[in-house]
Amino acid sequence: MKPEVSIIIISWNGKEILRQCLDSIFNQKVAFDYEVIVVDNASQDGTVEMIRNNFKQVRLKTNEKNLGFAAANNLGIKMANAEFIFLLNQDIELEQGVLEGLARFLKKNSGNRIAAVAPMLNYPNGDLQMSLRPFPTPRNVLSDAFSFGKKHAQYYDYQKNQEVDQPMASCLM
Repeated sequence: MKPEVSIIIISWNGKEILRQCLDSIFNQKVAFDYEVIVVDNASQDGTVEMIRNNFKQVRLKTNEKNLGFAAANNLGIKMANAEFIFLLNQDIELEQGVLEGLARFLKKNSGNRIAAVAPMLNYPNGDLQMSLRPFPTPRNVLSDAFSFGKKHAQYYDYQKNQEVDQPMASCLM
C-alpha cells in the first residue's frame, strides 16, 4: 500500500538525538501509512548501525561524504513514495498528533493554494522557537536588526493558523 506521508530525515553524527526523533515518530498514533527515509551524511558516531539495529522499518540511504542539507534532502525526496513529503530535522521530537494533524490540514486545504504546512516549534524547555520569517524586504531587515532578541516575533502570532512567508524547513510538510 502506498504511504500517505514520506518522512525524510537528514542525519549527521547525531545518533542519540536521531534515536529520540525516530522514537517520537514511531510512537505516533496515525490512521494512515507512512514511510521514514533517513539519508545519512557519512556519520562517524554509529548512527547508521543504530538505525540498522533498532529501526529496521527505516529506509536508509548512506552517503560516503557529507553532501549537506539540501542535496541530502533531494536524495530522500527521490526515494519517497508518498503523496506528502515531510522534511524533519534529526533533533526534532514530534508530539502526539502532529504527523496526522499536518497531513489532515494539507488534505483539507488541497484546493486552497496551500503548498506546505509547518507546526509551531518549541525548545525542549517549552519555550517558543521563533521559526517563521518574513520575506527579507528592506523594512523587515531593519526591523530585525533593531529588535534586540525578538527577531521574527513581531510578524506572526504563533498561536493561530496563518499564511506565512518563510517557515523553517526543520519541520515542514
